[in-house]
Amino acid sequence: AKMRYRRRQDVRREVAWVAWGVVGWLICYCGWLRRELSLARSEEARCERRLQFVSTRYREDWHGLSVRHGIPYEVKWRMTMEGASLWQNRTLLAPSVANGRTYLSQVASTKVLRALRFELGAPVWSQALVTTMTEMLARGETLSCPDYPHSSEDLLIAFRAFGPLRDVAVVSAITPWVELTVWRAFPAAEVTT
Repeated sequence: AKMRYRRRQDVRREVAWVAWGVVGWLICYCGWLRRELSLARSEEARCERRLQFVSTRYREDWHGLSVRHGIPYEVKWRMTMEGASLWQNRTLLAPSVANGRTYLSQVASTKVLRALRFELGAPVWSQALVTTMTEMLARGETLSCPDYPHSSEDLLIAFRAFGPLRDVAVVSAITPWVELTVWRAFPAAEVTT
C-alpha cells in the first residue's frame, strides 16, 4: 500500500511538473502571440498610412508632384541651380517665362483686372491700376476680392483698432489693395511694399 501511495505521489509530481511546463509554455506562447499581433498591427498601420498617401497623391484634384503630372520644367531648372548642374545627364536651358495671370475672383473688379499687367510672371502696378482702385474707393466700392469677401473692410477695422500707424510694410499682394486700405485709414502713413 505504501508503494502504491509513493507511486501515486511520484505520478502526481510528474503530472504537476508537466502541468507547470505546459503552463510556462502557454505563457511564453501567449507573449509571442501578443508580440506578433503588435507587429501585425504596426504593419497594418504603416500600410494604411502608405495607402492613404498613395490614394491622396494620385487623386485627380491633387496637383502635387507625381508620376502622372511630373516635375514642371521651371522647377527642374531651379533644382539644378538654374542650369549649372545636370538633370538626367542633360544641361537645362532657362525656361521661357510666360506672363503671370490671375483670376477675377482674386481682384476687386473687372476694371482692376483690365488695369493689371504682368511682366516676367510678376504683377506690375501701373498708375492706371492705382487710379482705378482709388476711384473705386472714392465711389464707395470695395477693394475686397470675391475669394476674400470683406477683407479690405476687415483690415480697415483692424488698422483703426491699433491707432495711428506711421510705418507699414506689405508683402506679396497681386494688387495694391492693402496699401490703399492703409492710406484710407491713415493718410500720413508710409507704406513699404
